Amino acid sequence: MRVSIAYAEPDHQEWLELEVPVGTTAAEALDRSAIPERFPHGSFAGAELGIFGQPVPPDRELRPGDRVEIDRPLQTAPR
Repeated sequence: MRVSIAYAEPDHQEWLELEVPVGTTAAEALDRSAIPERFPHGSFAGAELGIFGQPVPPDRELRPGDRVEIDRPLQTAPR
């Protein structure tokens, strides 16, 4: 099934499409993507993940068309 994975930093963004087997989790999609290699300075172990802006646990099984988003930690607390 086809899913996508997105990661953004202030000066660069990546949005990749992946073909993954049914039953793949959000964390597995991150592992299968090239995102960690493209951002070697990033810390992706235990990263917060979301699907279409909604937080999900890493073991959430994906559905066709899902967009997994890798959330970076906030630099300052929201007001």
